[in-house]
Amino acid sequence: MAAAAILPLLALSCKRPASDESFVFFDADGYANFTLDMTDSLDYSLQLYIYADASPKDTLAVQIDYLSPSEVVYREDVVLTMADASTGGVLTRVLRSGFRPVVYGIWKASVFVKGESSVNGAGLRLYRDKKDGSR
Repeated sequence: MAAAAILPLLALSCKRPASDESFVFFDADGYANFTLDMTDSLDYSLQLYIYADASPKDTLAVQIDYLSPSEVVYREDVVLTMADASTGGVLTRVLRSGFRPVVYGIWKASVFVKGESSVNGAGLRLYRDKKDGSR
């Protein structure tokens, strides 16, 4: 009887989280590398955040390279401004909202901030959106 009551709780605890978040310090070459698990046939949203020791200059030029599971490279250039800044030296930007990847699977992402030495690291937050658009 007790086992029957625990089984539904175990099933709920195995449910996949609604989001994944990773923070990575930039390596010696200035890159922060990430793995994005987009294996579920859902819609996704992706948010970038950059941490800086000091207030960065007016804008940050960020290059993001994505490697698909089929090994096709996609590149995106993003400009972050002080309008994207929140407290504590963090600049954030929603990169994509409610998108479906070209190919579902494990993607790689590499973030590079051009010409800025005050940045420490970057983070990517990947949301799994439900079919109704909620999280």
